Amino acid sequence: MINPLVQFTNLYDFHAVTLATTMLLASFYYLIKKKYLLLVFFLILSGITKEQVWIITSFFGFPLLFQRSKHVRLLGSGITFFSLTIFFYLISYVIPQNLGGQHFALTYFTEFGNSPTQVISNVIFSPQKILFTFFETSRLEYLKQLFIPIGFLSFLSPISLIFAVPDVLINLLSNNSHLRQIYYQYTANITPFIFISSIFATKKITQWFPKIPQHYIIIYLLFFSLFSAYSFGPLPGAKNPNIDMFVKPYSNKKTVEPILSQIPEKYSVAATNNLGAHLSHRKIVYTIPAGIDKADVILFLLNDRSAQPSPDAQIKMTNDLKSDKNYVKVFEKDHFVVFKKQGILL
Repeated sequence: MINPLVQFTNLYDFHAVTLATTMLLASFYYLIKKKYLLLVFFLILSGITKEQVWIITSFFGFPLLFQRSKHVRLLGSGITFFSLTIFFYLISYVIPQNLGGQHFALTYFTEFGNSPTQVISNVIFSPQKILFTFFETSRLEYLKQLFIPIGFLSFLSPISLIFAVPDVLINLLSNNSHLRQIYYQYTANITPFIFISSIFATKKITQWFPKIPQHYIIIYLLFFSLFSAYSFGPLPGAKNPNIDMFVKPYSNKKTVEPILSQIPEKYSVAATNNLGAHLSHRKIVYTIPAGIDKADVILFLLNDRSAQPSPDAQIKMTNDLKSDKNYVKVFEKDHFVVFKKQGILL
């Protein structure tokens, strides 16, 4: 829990993919222990947390292809084939069918194509573009924040890091800078393999340099862990602790909460991300800009300077809705704006 990646992932919002950190650790454990039934069980649990995790689970099949047992090799082929099939089925059919269009995340990779297959093929066959992107300053900073908490030991055992490649590529190549922030859930699938590779790296060091006392390695790891926790961690005692939610609650809390509680459950709601946690229990809820043209009730809280879409874009949306004949503004105060569809009773 000293690691800032783990701290941020557990502190902010809740996303099912956060659970994948533990599930993938368990999957790797049962892979090396050759407990294949449990391996499959935890791979399935990992995959159902988020669609792109199926790419990572497909990688677990490759080590099994080199085993002597024919049945184990067949299992490895099945894991890889099943995982990739599920992944392409979800992003090519299920998600577009439910959204009424392509997966929203494709807009993060327009530089590489407009469809999942285009993006994947261009990433594979355009290594020069990928390398150029990797050396951009913000991306190097992101990589530093990923690996400095364990003193960059992971690079001494890079084979285990192969499992993290899909998510690292997604985050580095995306034009959405939020994916390169450690403040959200976007490191959940990377973290387990950083730890796993650092464990194997530590073992290598003890084999290469048997005369080095083990407590030196412990001190080395503790130093970088504590340094990272202080430098960019969110907890009290850090250089810039992120504790505003405790010491600076929203001044308009008494304005927002009564209105949210009065919206009938039968209505669909679209809201800015900073209101999402208060609406996650609802059956139909969209995060703006999704649902802005079809939700029964639309809610804006325009006080998030790091909002996506940008604050200016959100203000423009509210202005557009004020002139939209299909919606009526029913409330506006302290950056909180509420619209409802014509004919809807609140």
